[in-house]
Amino acid sequence: MSGTKSRAKISRLKAAGNLAKIAGKVLKDAAPVVAQHLCSRIAASAQRIFNRINPDPIELEWKAEPQYGLRITPGDRRFAMLSGGEQTKLALAMTLAMIEEF
Repeated sequence: MSGTKSRAKISRLKAAGNLAKIAGKVLKDAAPVVAQHLCSRIAASAQRIFNRINPDPIELEWKAEPQYGLRITPGDRRFAMLSGGEQTKLALAMTLAMIEEF
C-alpha cells in the first residue's frame, strides 16, 4: 500500500473517531429528554389502561428528572398512598404500557 493511501486511511479513521465522539456527546446530552419523553408516553398509556379497570379515574405524571417519580392526581398522591387494589391495578397498567411501548 502506498504512503498516500495509508495517510488517507488514517485520516478517514481519525475523522470516524471524531464523529463517534461527537455522536456520543449528542446521545449523552439527549438522554434526559428521551427518558422524559418515554416516561410521558408510558404514563399516558398506563393512565388509559388504569382508567378502564378502575372506577375512579386518575391522571398520571411520570417524571424522569432529577429522579424517577410517579404523581397521581386527584389528591397529588404517591404510589405508596394508594390502596392495595389500586397499587396492583396501577402496577399492571404500567407493566402493560411498558410492554406496548417496547
